[in-house]
Amino acid sequence: MNLQDWKNLKRNWYNTMYGSLEFFLNHPICAIPLFYRRFFYSLNKHNMFNKSSLKTPEGFELKSDMELLVYFQTFVAKNLYQKDLLNDLMYWVAPHIIDVGANVGLVTQWFKSFNKNTIFTCIEKSFDNVCRGLDINDTARITWYSKAASNFTDDDNLRIDDITKLPLFIFAIKIDTDGSNIKVLEGGLRTLNITKWLIIEIEPGIEEFMTTKLPQFKLVNKPSPDDLVYLNSDS
Repeated sequence: MNLQDWKNLKRNWYNTMYGSLEFFLNHPICAIPLFYRRFFYSLNKHNMFNKSSLKTPEGFELKSDMELLVYFQTFVAKNLYQKDLLNDLMYWVAPHIIDVGANVGLVTQWFKSFNKNTIFTCIEKSFDNVCRGLDINDTARITWYSKAASNFTDDDNLRIDDITKLPLFIFAIKIDTDGSNIKVLEGGLRTLNITKWLIIEIEPGIEEFMTTKLPQFKLVNKPSPDDLVYLNSDS
């Protein structure tokens, strides 16, 4: 391990310990079985859900080891994305976030845990998935599009730039579409010009596209092997 690896380990350990204490104080009933499964998964590295699922305080039902690990990293350690982004989010009055590839809504709910006044526009092809763990009746703060984000709009696809009733300024756009991220960027160039933060899953050609088409966005963090965080220098 190099020096940076040790720094990351130290940072993650602090986040995990502090986050675990905070989670236990806020949700003791859920914390005990959650910590139990997370601890023994570290020892056994095998299925901790062969008997029952686990319901979280946010309404998610964890059914697999992968969901357990993602939930723990996201809601307990809160070791996701960029610290400056999260500090920024907490002090905005009503930040607007576009979640492209919302999936089960886990990241949407995570952002909401930092600022309950956050307004979301969620794009997810499978509407059944995106409802899981979130209040679908909260239409004042969450708008759902049961379509696939792309660089054109039709009955099944949607360009970000074709979304109506967006504010004059977007706090962040998160894009995770498993292979279509460049198409999503192509369909959202106008909206990205009024966006401060961009969180995007890495795929071939992403960094070159950002350099040539969106040079105002500067790479500020690579929080995981799969994600990039950009900040709009013009914002």
